[in-house]
Amino acid sequence: MKERKPLLTIAGILLLLFVAVSVSTVVTEIATAESATATRTLPAEPVSAGDFFTVRIEAQGYGTFGKVIETLPEGFTYMTSTLDPRAVRIYGATNTVTFTLISETSFSYTVRTPDTEGTYTFNGILVDVSKNEYEVSGDAEIVIVEADEEVEPTATRTLPEELVLAGEIFTVRIKASHYGYFGNIMESLPEGFVYEDSTFNPKSVEVEDNTVMYSLWGEPSFTYTVTAPDTEGTYTFSGRLIDEDKNEYVISGDAKIVVKPAAGQFDTGSPLNPYPSIFGTHTGTVTPSQTITVQKLYTYPCPGTGGHSESIELYENGTLIANGTWNGYKGDWHKIWLNSVAGTPYITLLKDHVYSYTIRTGSYPGIIHKRSFNATGGTITCTDFTDANGESYFMGWIPAIRFE
Repeated sequence: MKERKPLLTIAGILLLLFVAVSVSTVVTEIATAESATATRTLPAEPVSAGDFFTVRIEAQGYGTFGKVIETLPEGFTYMTSTLDPRAVRIYGATNTVTFTLISETSFSYTVRTPDTEGTYTFNGILVDVSKNEYEVSGDAEIVIVEADEEVEPTATRTLPEELVLAGEIFTVRIKASHYGYFGNIMESLPEGFVYEDSTFNPKSVEVEDNTVMYSLWGEPSFTYTVTAPDTEGTYTFSGRLIDEDKNEYVISGDAKIVVKPAAGQFDTGSPLNPYPSIFGTHTGTVTPSQTITVQKLYTYPCPGTGGHSESIELYENGTLIANGTWNGYKGDWHKIWLNSVAGTPYITLLKDHVYSYTIRTGSYPGIIHKRSFNATGGTITCTDFTDANGESYFMGWIPAIRFE
C-alpha cells in the first residue's frame, strides 16, 4: 500500500488541477457574458413614410470579433452602413442584416422606411467570439408618419463657427433629405482648399480639382474634412444636391468661412502666487515676439474662484483697434470675444509692435506681481492699476492673461 500512495497523490493533484481549470473557464465565460453588450439608438422623432434614417449600434465585450444581426421591421429597406461593405451581408427573405465586427465599438446603418405609417419594431442580437448571443438593448420602436408630398429635396451645410487657422484641417457637415433612393452631393471647394477624407467609403467619392462628388444611398447626413489654404481671408463654399430624378437643388446653410493666419501665442500662464487680488482697472503694454492673430482674451482666475475680466480695450499709437465685454457666468465665461474696429472677427498683433491695453477685471483675477513679465510669445508690462476703492498702484499688478 505504501508504494501506491505516490500514484494516488498524483491522481489527486491532477483532479484538483482539472477542477481549477474548469472553474476558471466557467468564471471566464460568465465574465464575458456579463461584459458583452450592444445598444441600438433610433431617431427620437417620428420619421416620414418613404424617408431615410440612421440607426446607431454600440457594441463592446464581444472579443476579437463578433457579429450584430439586425432584423428590420417589415417594409424597411437596408441601404448602407459605415462598415466596409464586405463586412455586411443582407438576407432578403428574412429581412435581416449581419454586420461583422473586428474590434469596432460602434457603427451606424441607414434604412428606408415603408410607405405605410405606423409603429415598427427592430430586433437584434450580438454574437460574441465564443458564439454566445445577447439581445441588442436600447431603442426598438420607431414611429412612421404620413409623408408630405409637397416636401422637396433639401441639403444643408454646416461649417465651423470659429475662425479656421491657415493650413488647419476642419470638418464640414452635410444633411440631405427627400432625394429618393439615391442621389449626389456636388461640393465646390474654395480656391486653395484641399479635400482630405469623409465618412463615406472612398469608392463613393470622386475628386476632380476643387469639385468633390459624393454618391448618396439613403444617407441623411455625412461629414468630410478639408485643409484650409495658407492665405488668410474669407472664402465661400457652394454645392448642389442632385436627386434620383436628376433635379438639382442649391445646398443651403453655411457658405462662408474665415481663415486666419497660423496662430502665434501670447500667454502669461497662471502665476504660482496670484494674491493679493482685487477687482479694478489695469493699464499697460504688450509687445508680441511674433505676429499673432487674436479673437479672445482668456483671464486666469485665482484657484477655486470665478475670477475674470469685465472688459478690454487695445490701442496702437493711442488709437483704439479692438475691444470686448464679458458676457457673464455662462458658457466659456473665462473669455471675452474681441471686436475689431476694422470689422474683422479677429485682430492681428504684429511682431515687436507695442500695444496698450486697458483691462477692467472682476473679483479674483490671477495677478502677476511684477512691473514687467516675459510671457510666452512676448512681454507684458504694468503702467498702472486702480483698484475698486480708487487707490492706484504703479508697480506689480499685471493681469494673468492669454490671447487666443
